[in-house]
Amino acid sequence: MIRMKRWLSGMIFCTVLLLSFSAHALEMNYGWSINADEQAAVREAVAAMKAKGLENPAFVLAFTTADYDHAVLTKELRAQTGEAKVCGMTGYQSVFTPDGFHRGEKGAIAILGFDMDDPVGVGIGELEVINLAETAGVLATEKTKEIARSILLQAVENAGKTLEDQPTMIYLAIPTGVEELCLEAVEEVFG
Repeated sequence: MIRMKRWLSGMIFCTVLLLSFSAHALEMNYGWSINADEQAAVREAVAAMKAKGLENPAFVLAFTTADYDHAVLTKELRAQTGEAKVCGMTGYQSVFTPDGFHRGEKGAIAILGFDMDDPVGVGIGELEVINLAETAGVLATEKTKEIARSILLQAVENAGKTLEDQPTMIYLAIPTGVEELCLEAVEEVFG
């Protein structure tokens, strides 16, 4: 599970790979909440997703606003989603779902759950927060590609796959300004 963090003085790199699934075997649904209590917000969002028919997701994308306590959200997401792998990201003050724009007094959370009937590998690779004050100028260099390659390899291992297993999808959550370098790393790793 990726630990969700606030975007303060650093950046978060994360890579998620969904490997070897077919469109007909994929079920998705969502839930959201603007409850000010983090645990209640997660419970409400998960309950909404389950009420729409997705009881046991294999993978969950969580989007939250920055003012929540992300350690509490992460713990509750683990408790509410069981064995699902979770990738979390933060935004500033709101989240969007098919139901519209959601902005609560303290924050908002939206989740998107995936269930895959076919054997699938979901791999998550991550790098903890990089402190920009300590690494000024490093991100827009070859070091960025090294970091991205390392995260991609970590995600492949986490999925229980090998480099011969070409991913069906690669989802990158990366800082602005390093996109091309990260895409070069994807090309180097997967060809």
